Amino acid sequence: MSIPFQEMAWQLAMEMDKQVMIKTLKEVDDGLMKERDKENLKNQGLRARYLTTRLGDISFKRRAYYDSNKKLKYLLDEDMRLEKNRRVTAGREKVESMLAFTGGSYRDAQMRCEAFFGGTRSHETIRKQVIREGTKIERRELLQNGDCQNKKEDVPVRDMVIVEVDGTPIH
Repeated sequence: MSIPFQEMAWQLAMEMDKQVMIKTLKEVDDGLMKERDKENLKNQGLRARYLTTRLGDISFKRRAYYDSNKKLKYLLDEDMRLEKNRRVTAGREKVESMLAFTGGSYRDAQMRCEAFFGGTRSHETIRKQVIREGTKIERRELLQNGDCQNKKEDVPVRDMVIVEVDGTPIH
């Protein structure tokens, strides 16, 4: 069974885009190395990094540094605003969350991401990510409204609880 031309062209374009991204990350890392405070940041060489992005999964190397307190830092990760130990970019998480919201189920979002991006993350991982983002948004809204305390009695009461079992919403 041969791969249809359109699918082959799509896979080739995605692979080329990944290579451009990897090359760009290397160039940014090289620039950060040259601009760093050489007195306080000592280069410790290259370390491997794996990320799940909108383009799919990529592997690349970035430089590690010890600061004046002997704490390991990755300037490229900081420049990209990646949280420590995060393996998924914010852009990919936004797409997955949007697909989960519009698709009505986490399994559907997982299948669509797999079809579009090639790589896969479980529907449970996407569910946890949506919950984590929702919690961040609620905290941000509470802070904006001047309600800085996060007490148990401040948790809003829900009129309806939706439970998803095997892709079937139960109200």
